[in-house]
Amino acid sequence: MKQTVKIIASLCLIPTLNAFAAEPEIVEEEIVVTVSVDATPEEAYSEIRKQARRACSVRAYQEHTHTRQVAACKSQFVADAVEAFERPGLAALHQERTGEQVTQLADVGNQ
Repeated sequence: MKQTVKIIASLCLIPTLNAFAAEPEIVEEEIVVTVSVDATPEEAYSEIRKQARRACSVRAYQEHTHTRQVAACKSQFVADAVEAFERPGLAALHQERTGEQVTQLADVGNQ
């Protein structure tokens, strides 16, 4: 059995060849992320990161945008997916690796 969530990948495209030639463009794409319900937090996190790389990198490389925007897109994608899956072990792993606290973890601590 699999668990599926939809995540919006949002990437700000800023051309690197001539940053003053064009206005930045925000590109959003809905990505479906599927993880087995039996997956360990590490396996689920790995799949989420793989989908983040796909979602944020392909268009950026085609458009020659800055790596900072790609990194920000990946980071936000992973955080959104971790929160959407609502798995405490996955949220804890994300916090351990990034230092970012996921909303669901903060909510659990306040109950």
